[in-house]
Amino acid sequence: MFRPLEDRLAALTHRRHCVVTGRGASAIWLTLEAFKDARPDRTRVVLPVTLCTSPAAVTHHAGLVPVFCDTDPASGNLCPAALERLLETRRDVLCVLAAHLYGEPADMVRIAEICTRFDVFLIEDAAQSLGAGGVGQHGDVTILSFGHTKIIDAGGGGAALTCDAGLDARLRETEFRLGPKPREAARWAADYRTTYYGAQTEWDGNPAAKRRVGEICKLHPGLYLHRLDEAQAGLILTALDALPAEVDRRRERAKAYDEAFRGIGRPLQRSPDGVPWRYGLMLPPAHRDAAVEALRAAGIDASCWYPRLAPFFGDEGDFPGGEAIEAGVVNLWVDDRADDARIAHSAALVRDVLTGAGTNGIKSQDSGT
Repeated sequence: MFRPLEDRLAALTHRRHCVVTGRGASAIWLTLEAFKDARPDRTRVVLPVTLCTSPAAVTHHAGLVPVFCDTDPASGNLCPAALERLLETRRDVLCVLAAHLYGEPADMVRIAEICTRFDVFLIEDAAQSLGAGGVGQHGDVTILSFGHTKIIDAGGGGAALTCDAGLDARLRETEFRLGPKPREAARWAADYRTTYYGAQTEWDGNPAAKRRVGEICKLHPGLYLHRLDEAQAGLILTALDALPAEVDRRRERAKAYDEAFRGIGRPLQRSPDGVPWRYGLMLPPAHRDAAVEALRAAGIDASCWYPRLAPFFGDEGDFPGGEAIEAGVVNLWVDDRADDARIAHSAALVRDVLTGAGTNGIKSQDSGT
């Protein structure tokens, strides 16, 4: 079952080799293990400051240290200029991970050129962008994920893809040593969620609460590192048949959101090659939480991903792009629940919040207030 899936994913991303894993995080860990064997004198991994916690967690579990880089507030993706400034000041960087966040392709041409110039490995994290144009064209390794909320949600699964036969052999050898998903994984995941959402209620007034999240990420390597099971492999393989239609539906729903939210807030950057993971909208920070509360009270799913990753792991540095995303972003679902009526209702609710505040969310967001 694994070989047909690996061949299919390799063809989809125009990579020659694919190793499937239990999670996208497992695939990142395999890659880091291979990279550090090649350059044991380098111990730092550059991560975008706007990202989920899993890449930083597996960086720790690989015995490496995350270094955070600012993101572009227009898209949430890694900022090439910030990356260049960071690499100019360090000689201990092993690799850079650049994610296509929210399904929007990062500027991989520029990022790849910078990584080549500074002689560091590059990981393309396509966990949220399966089906997007250009995935697999840049970087030493491309990462895919099929876990919760992904474009294909099989409840788990990931992949590391490369065009380097030697690197593929190292990835495959390390993956072979991974065990199955631990029985305790569900409990560990529940503990993580309890810790995360508990800390979230405190961190506006107590920023140190974020560190509890980083600490629990370090406790259970088995939550992140395990092999794919055959049942999930079958689900992924079957779901790939419907991927083109799913990508088209997501793009159409994002266009419907654009129309419904015209004059309300500012949509995150979205290009024709992207595949919307969720619809991203930037609102004035002073009114974002009220808008999210209004949506949820009406039974409409809304999230505020992602808070800056750095404070979870003890880095209180200045990341203005990441801070802007954390303070203003709202993510709205683009799956089958997002019909025309729900999209229109979402826009009306947010408009009512902003109208009551005397703003449409455009001028305020652009001026940074």
